Amino acid sequence: MTDESWYAKTAYGSNEVPQQERSAERPWIMRFAKARLPWGNADDITSVSLLEKFSPKKLRLHEGFKKEREEKTASEAYSPSPYELIDFHIRDDHERFRYALLPASSHFWLYMKFFGKWFFYILFIFSIPSHFVMTSATTEPFWELTKRSAIEYYSWLLGLPLLSWAIGSIVIKHFPSLWINPPRGPIWELNRRTGLVTVFDYKNNGEYKKNGTIGELTA
Repeated sequence: MTDESWYAKTAYGSNEVPQQERSAERPWIMRFAKARLPWGNADDITSVSLLEKFSPKKLRLHEGFKKEREEKTASEAYSPSPYELIDFHIRDDHERFRYALLPASSHFWLYMKFFGKWFFYILFIFSIPSHFVMTSATTEPFWELTKRSAIEYYSWLLGLPLLSWAIGSIVIKHFPSLWINPPRGPIWELNRRTGLVTVFDYKNNGEYKKNGTIGELTA
């Protein structure tokens, strides 16, 4: 980084990755291994595209929208919905990128809808040929077997995922207050200017779990 740069020397740049320090003496059994990976075993906590898609142009565009919305709200020309006022602890501006997820209670309803939907489709598709195989292997009339299977078998096999899909969809669409809840806080934060990463730990009274550059956290 140059002296005139707005970014600190610790900020990450793809063309200025610092050299890894020389490895300390390892036990003899570890010498049979190949060369260690640079920066240790990095944790894949999010995809690279999540950071790449927030270009400076898009950041300025979102900041403009936010400023315009705040001005309209102050002049009472815009009435925000109740959920716009919830702080989800996500930040993506020129200074920092803060990553957060919805709480487990919110994911419960999302998973209920998603898995219920796809389990129903998959089981329904596989149940059609299996039903015809079952009818060909028995002397029971087709409609009698179908009626009995629907009550004794398909009501559970297809009914449970269908019920899960329906409940999840109804809650998400008509009862947002049950599943739209803010998380306890962010998971991690990357300071764009300094390159410092903060990993939050809410199981330890809100103390920081880790704090340092990307290389220091993953080395």
